Amino acid sequence: MGCPRTIALRNGFLPLRQALALAGGIPFTGDTSSIRVIRGDSCDPKIYLLAWDQILYLPETSLLLIPGDIVYVSSTPLTQWHRFLSQLLPSFFEVKAGPACNSGN
Repeated sequence: MGCPRTIALRNGFLPLRQALALAGGIPFTGDTSSIRVIRGDSCDPKIYLLAWDQILYLPETSLLLIPGDIVYVSSTPLTQWHRFLSQLLPSFFEVKAGPACNSGN
């Protein structure tokens, strides 16, 4: 499944579809409608927002990555909600369990 990694650009460029394939594809938690290519320095980056449907049907030569490009696939809204709950629930159970543990003393 897709995983963050650095991919070598042997010819100085690489089609975006090929880069996604080399990274293992888009995971099921990834939002195929929110794929970003970030190009340039941190002071003035150019950010291209793409959807998988666009990437799939455009010619490979129109989406070439160059050294320094970052490809970011957003999480689906359901995945973001799950992560939020995963962080929230342990705190909720600690608060709820806290007084019950002290009631016997």
